[in-house]
Amino acid sequence: MSFPQMLTVLILAAGKGTRMKSNKAKVLHEVFYSPMIHHVVKAVLPLGPSRTIVIVGHQQDEVRNALQDFPVEFVTQKKQLGTGHAVLMTEQALSDTQGSVMILCGDTPLIQPKTLQEMFDYHNASSATLTLMTTNLDDPTNYGRILIDLDGRLSGIVGKGFSL
Repeated sequence: MSFPQMLTVLILAAGKGTRMKSNKAKVLHEVFYSPMIHHVVKAVLPLGPSRTIVIVGHQQDEVRNALQDFPVEFVTQKKQLGTGHAVLMTEQALSDTQGSVMILCGDTPLIQPKTLQEMFDYHNASSATLTLMTTNLDDPTNYGRILIDLDGRLSGIVGKGFSL
């Protein structure tokens, strides 16, 4: 008998969004009459996560206020030192977490619950340690890159000013 895998969701929402050329936190820009972060949280809710943790930083009070009606917890990234650093800020909050952790960007308002559920189901069915969702863009300028080896496996992540 298999049991459903427990799920904790981390939503990255600490960045400034400098490419948007605005003083407003990126995740608070509206898409379809709601802040981007609302769309991401709403896409996650149907998955029934045991916890949803939003990592805040830049304009954290405004982001917290925007999410006051949602069942989320917050972790603060005091200095915005990148995506990996943001996830590291949740280490203490996740210390007793069991199951899987799904990490999402708070600025992806078009992500659909069905897409997230399919990815989570695939992850569980394949007993994967890591599942990574990517996309192919006609012009990937200004985006990070996922490097895949000849066997189709993740070999690295590179972006402006960082590499893994």
